[in-house]
Amino acid sequence: MTLHSRSAGAAALDDDAIRNAMATPLPISDEAIDWLRHPSADAPRLPRLAPVARSSALAGRVAAGRLLCDDCPRDARARAGPETRTRTETSLNKVIERVVPGKHGIAVEMQPGQQLRVTDLEGRQVVDMALFNLQNLREKLSTSYSRTRYLPKHVGDYIPRDRINVGDTLMSTLCRPMMTFIDETAPEKGVHDCHNRMCNRYLYEVQLGLGPQDGCHEIIAKAVSPYGLLPEDIPDTFDINMRYEHDCTRHRWVIGLPASRAGDYVEFRAEMPLLVALSVCPLESGDCNGGKSTPVRVEVFEPA
Repeated sequence: MTLHSRSAGAAALDDDAIRNAMATPLPISDEAIDWLRHPSADAPRLPRLAPVARSSALAGRVAAGRLLCDDCPRDARARAGPETRTRTETSLNKVIERVVPGKHGIAVEMQPGQQLRVTDLEGRQVVDMALFNLQNLREKLSTSYSRTRYLPKHVGDYIPRDRINVGDTLMSTLCRPMMTFIDETAPEKGVHDCHNRMCNRYLYEVQLGLGPQDGCHEIIAKAVSPYGLLPEDIPDTFDINMRYEHDCTRHRWVIGLPASRAGDYVEFRAEMPLLVALSVCPLESGDCNGGKSTPVRVEVFEPA
């Protein structure tokens, strides 16, 4: 397979060089390299890893597109498919639908090609998202690689980004594609944080003086605990709808009001088997969530 840069006169990236640059001893297929160059609706065939060990109790409950959210109120439990939804470009089968209340979390399993939609039901709600390779839970989201490790248009270009937009890829700690950001409906695009660490009990109790309260770190850790993951295993999250901008004159970061309105959503496509953990941010002071933690709808679709 011969691939060339889209720009005339630009040096072509060598396929072997891409393989050698990937921070993993796993084989990288020609299809995966082609997809990294020109992302499309078709997910690449990524190397298949040995299944992660699970307890016998958990193994009996695991299936493609299943979810864990045992701490959520019973009336907010999922309404599972198959429900067919027609979109402009294609028909998708809905395999999961769940309304997650404010200050709660959820863990969802996804397979390559499935699509995750997170809908802000009341507006201005931040949702922290952590990703793990379902077949090797030690491989997880790297927001740093997601900002900085993407194929350049020209060899020699290195332009770290300060935000993730539609068409960009969320990368793993092994520098492999985990998810592609495929759609968002908020009027201002790209208002999502990929720099800050999650809120946690230390923030609420020590720094803000608000008393004992679980943050997104504790909420996500509880959601993925059935998989044997510990709080220290949780990566930095991609924070959907969070406005987190740098003020160069004051040398500090500033949290502002999210751009999302009631009914706005974001969509991502899985590029490998995934465990996706989401926390509806519980902060109810300042601008982060508009002063109130409110519910979101989580849906998973697969091609019909």
